[in-house]
Amino acid sequence: MTSIVKIMLLVNSFASMAFSGLSALVIESVEAECDGIVVRARTSGLPVGCPDRGRSTAQVHGCHVRRPAEVPVDARSVVIEVRIRRLACASMVCPRRTFREQVPGLIERYQRRTSRLTAQVRVLVKEAAGRRCGC
Repeated sequence: MTSIVKIMLLVNSFASMAFSGLSALVIESVEAECDGIVVRARTSGLPVGCPDRGRSTAQVHGCHVRRPAEVPVDARSVVIEVRIRRLACASMVCPRRTFREQVPGLIERYQRRTSRLTAQVRVLVKEAAGRRCGC
């Protein structure tokens, strides 16, 4: 095994430990930028069931990128750039025709934060709301 392959395995191992909440995704790169850390990832590419008909399909209609915030690492903000596929339903009579694949447990619809970060923010808000102002 060459040294480059060994380094890539170590980087992937570190990324899977540091970003364990992203196990549903394939991490393509992790980059430190001046304002934080950017994790570039994509979905696995496996067939997905249509939300209306339930028929599995892997026929890609298009792609787009979502950029939800993730739990900070070492006091640095983390943003995940996730490439999400828009798929065509395999059923000809489906009224939906196309749909975006979802990443349950990680990014919910219309959210700008991951589920893990949302849970941490909820805990902080509950703690802060339960205290009286010391002014």
